[in-house]
Order: sequence, then C-alpha cells, then structure tokens
Amino acid sequence: MIVERARPRSDSCRRKLVTAIVKTVTAGLVCCALLCFGKPTSAQSSDELTATVLDSAQFAEQLLSIADICDRYELPAQAELTRRWQSPNLDGETTLYLPKPLWDETQASKLATSWARRFNAARRQHAAHLLQAADQWIAQDETAAYRMVWHALREDPGNERARQILGTLAKAADVRPKLTRGRTAHPSFGWPAGTYSRIQTPHFLLTTRGDARASRRLAEQLEQFYALWSQTFFAWWCPPEVLKNRLQGASAPWPKHRNLEVVLLKDREDYIQTLGGNEGHIGVSVGYYSPDAKQSFFYPSAELDQTLYHELTHQLLMEATRIGAQADAGTDRELWLLEGIALYMESLAERDGYWTLGGIDAPRLQTARYRGVRDGYWPEWSTFHSGNLESWKRDPEISRLYAHAVGLSHVFLDRLGNAARDAYLKELASVYQNQASDDRLLTFLAQDEARATERYQELLIVQESQFKDLLQAARQPEELVLCGSEFSAATWRSLEQMNGLRWLDVSFSNVAPGDLSWLSEASSLRRLSLEGTSASNEVMARIQPLAALEELDLSGCPIDDAGLQRLAGHPSLETLWLTDTQVTNDALDILKTLPRLKQCDVSGSRIESAAWQAFLQQHPRVNRGR
Repeated sequence: MIVERARPRSDSCRRKLVTAIVKTVTAGLVCCALLCFGKPTSAQSSDELTATVLDSAQFAEQLLSIADICDRYELPAQAELTRRWQSPNLDGETTLYLPKPLWDETQASKLATSWARRFNAARRQHAAHLLQAADQWIAQDETAAYRMVWHALREDPGNERARQILGTLAKAADVRPKLTRGRTAHPSFGWPAGTYSRIQTPHFLLTTRGDARASRRLAEQLEQFYALWSQTFFAWWCPPEVLKNRLQGASAPWPKHRNLEVVLLKDREDYIQTLGGNEGHIGVSVGYYSPDAKQSFFYPSAELDQTLYHELTHQLLMEATRIGAQADAGTDRELWLLEGIALYMESLAERDGYWTLGGIDAPRLQTARYRGVRDGYWPEWSTFHSGNLESWKRDPEISRLYAHAVGLSHVFLDRLGNAARDAYLKELASVYQNQASDDRLLTFLAQDEARATERYQELLIVQESQFKDLLQAARQPEELVLCGSEFSAATWRSLEQMNGLRWLDVSFSNVAPGDLSWLSEASSLRRLSLEGTSASNEVMARIQPLAALEELDLSGCPIDDAGLQRLAGHPSLETLWLTDTQVTNDALDILKTLPRLKQCDVSGSRIESAAWQAFLQQHPRVNRGR
C-alpha cells in the first residue's frame, strides 16, 4: 500500500486557512456573547424585554451581569460604563436626575450592538419600576415620588408616561435655545440695537452680550438647573396634589411664574461697568442677583458654574416658590441661612449620568472643614445667628463667616437627620418671609454652645468609611481637607488614586511618613498641609518633585535643616509655614533660594529672632507670620 505524503502548503494557502479559522472562532465568540447578552432585539422583542420590571436590586444585578459579559468579550469601555451607571448611595449626598439618551443600537460591531440593546432594555425595565414606585410613594413623600419620575426619565427618556407626567419640564431639560437679536436700544441699559440678543426658554428670559455659543450653553444650564432645583425644593415650589393628579393622568398645571430674568455680560469689564455704579463690592464678585430688579447678572469665567448655582438659588427661592419671600429678606437677621443654602447648592455636581448635591467632597465644604476643624473657628452663636447684611459687610472676617455658613448648612442638611433638616428649612423659610425667628437650631447639635462647637467639628471630620465610599465611587476631587481624620495605613495610601488633587490637607491626622510614599507623583498639587503630623525629613524627598506646589505647611512637623534642603531652589513655592519645626539659622540660606517666596512663618523654630529680622530686611517681599 502506497501512502502519498501531504504536500507542503503555500504561504497563500496558510493565510487563507488562518483567516478561515479566525472567522470561525470569532463567529463562535459572537454567537456565544449574543446568547449571554440576549439575542438582538427587534421592536417587538424590545417591548417584550421591557415588560419585565426591575427594581433597584434587580437592576444592579442585571448591570453587573452585563458588565461581566463585556469583560469576557473584551468590551472594556462598555463594561466600565455599565458598572458605573447606577449611582452609589454616598453618605450625606442627594442624587438628582436629568434625561440621558439611550445608547445607539446600530453600533460598529455585533457585540457592541448587542450590549447596547441589552443595556437599554434594562434601563427601560427599571424606569417602569420607578414609575410604579412613584405611584406608591406619592401619599407619603411627594418629593421622593417626583424624583422617581425624573429618575425614570433618565433611564428611559422616551417613556411616554414619564414625559406626560413632567410635561413641559421634560422638554425644558432638553431645550434647544435660539438667539433673537435686539432690534432697538435696550430699555434698561441703553445698549444700542444689534449689540445684544435674547433667548426665551420655558422658565427664563436671557439677555446676552456674550457670544452665541456661550449664550446657548448658559440657556441650557439655566433650564437644567431649574429641573434639578425643583427636585430639591419640590415642596416649596409645587402645590399639594398636583403631582398626585398628574400621576393619575389628570392635566393639573405645574406652577407658573414670570420668566426669570438673567443677563450675561461680555466680560468682567462689561460686568463692572453695568453694575459697578449701583452695587457695592461688585468688583470682587463673578455673579450677582438683585432682588429689587429681579435679575441675575453673570459674565464668562472659570467660576461661572458654581456662581450660577449660587445666584440662581437666591433668585429661584425669591421668585419661584410658594413661601412668600420678601425682597428685603436677610437685611435684618440670619443672613447666614440665605447665604448658606446658596453656598450649599454650589455643591451640585454632574457625575456619570446623574447629579449629586452635598457630600463630603463638596468644594466649599473643604474650606469650612479647614476653618472649623483645623482653626477651631466658631463665632458666638447668638451674634452669628442674628447677623445681617450690614454687619457681615463690616466684619473683617467675612470670609470665615461664609465658610461657617456653608459648614453649618452641610451639617444640618446632610449629617443630623430629617428633623434637623426640616428645622433648618423651616427657619430658612421664616427668614425669607421676614417672620419671627425660632432660635432652636442650635439644640440639634447640642443643648449648650460649648458641646455644640465640639459636635460641629466632629461632624465635619471625614470618617474612614466615608472616604472609602468616595474611593469606591472613583471620585476625583480637586480639593480635599482631611484634617483630624484617622485612617488605616492602607486607606491613607489609597490617596494615590486621587491624582487630580490641587489642595490636600492632612493636618492633625494620624497619617505616617510611610503612608505618603505616593506623594511624589501628585504633580497637580498646589497646596499641601502636613501640620501637626509625624511627617519627617523622608517626606521632604517626596515633596521635592512637586514643581507646581505653591503653599506648604510643615508646622509642628519633625523637620530640620537637612529636610528643608530638599526645597532649595523650588520654582513655585510662595507660602511656607515652618512654625514649631527644628530648622535653625542655616535654613535662611535655603529660603534665599526660593525665587517666589512671599510669606513665611518661623515662630517656635530654632531660628534666632535677630537672624530672622535681618532676613526680612534683606527680602522685603516676604511677609511674616499668619
């Protein structure tokens, strides 16, 4: 028997064979993935999928299952998005919602298309549950029911029932603004025809001298904020029974008021020229609400978003609620409540498909924590509580008053429970109404002021469980004050995950030198405080590479001349605190190498007074002390 030996395949044949094998394997993987995701859905099968209702736990389980399949079939972007879709329930935060589009179901690959269809179907199923939950909650908590309707619209922006319930509000959240050029001179400001425009939205009238793009963006932000604000202050905004009737299919109208007037100026100079003659302190502001004119004024700036939320809160509480606000509210008493709630609303932040309000990482709260915990700042309650506009303007510590107002507002609204929150809002309403004060808010902290001070500070300090939740949510705050916190070494080391920090304060915490091994990689840091910690010379080696660092507080740390030598020639350092350190007169030669040094304190160190005075005379640009 003759056996014929197989002939060697040509390169061309090999390539064809490999290609065929790859196609077969890929087809098998796709089929397998489609079985896991579920078959691609036609319009009919999509309706069948949506017929199933997913509560929050089931929705979370479904999202996790979809994300795991994405991992298995190498769809990393889809896996990450799916896992992050459901908002975490962080301590002290309120979650709010706006509509988010469903994902395109005609994507480039079959796997991505199958993911989009399964993901969209799960969202629709959860929206159906949320609307059922709203029907059940309306009798006991109208605000919660209202937020559930918005949440449903976020999951399923085309949901007919959710859109019917919200009516014009749903359309306002997706407003497409159009500019109309002013054809005559402006009646109030005298601007010539053609030098300004107007944009009419469902709830606002925007007069603008800014460019078209910035003006349209602002108009969209105004309506978005209105929808989020209405979810926050629903009980003050909407009369009873309106939402209940709309849930039942009735056409009960939402609250109506005159369109809120907002003015966008060209730039800072235009802003000051327009308002400077009539309003004091306008030169240091970036936005302003005039309760007399019933207008808010802004100009394009890096701080516009937070300023917008602040001033619009004043305007909406004054003009769009049922509480009967008076134009002169706050001029006689309790200005801290009016400013506190506006500062609190600055914490509004857009996340991965949802919005949050409050929370331990709120930017304004970091300064409040710094003042309250690090400085121990607490003004006498009776004086602070009764302070009015004029007394605040005269106070040289007005910035600390604002910080205290936002700190107290976060504590009452986020940390002390529903009774304290309700009492805070009740007192806020009485201030807007110019009614008699009910001075019992302090008792929600403690029965006496000394204990209330301690309790306030305790509530401001970030606990380890709170910080871990922040890490789990993959938040990237730019400012984080952790003074007084006590974490495990592993938790301190996890700070390396927050690589966008510009201000970090770990003063008077239990952080150890070994917990800061990541510090040299924190290239975005501008301010760093290690005051009152055990940070030693070895930490200085990790600070040395931080070329952008402008302020460094080493007060009370075991740092000596050898450690300080690491800072020699630092290009950006402007403020340096060496209070109660071990540095000597030799440290002055190091300070001379800092080209931008403007402020330094060496009290309590080993630097002799005469040597320090001589240094200051030779370097008049450097200010002493705090």
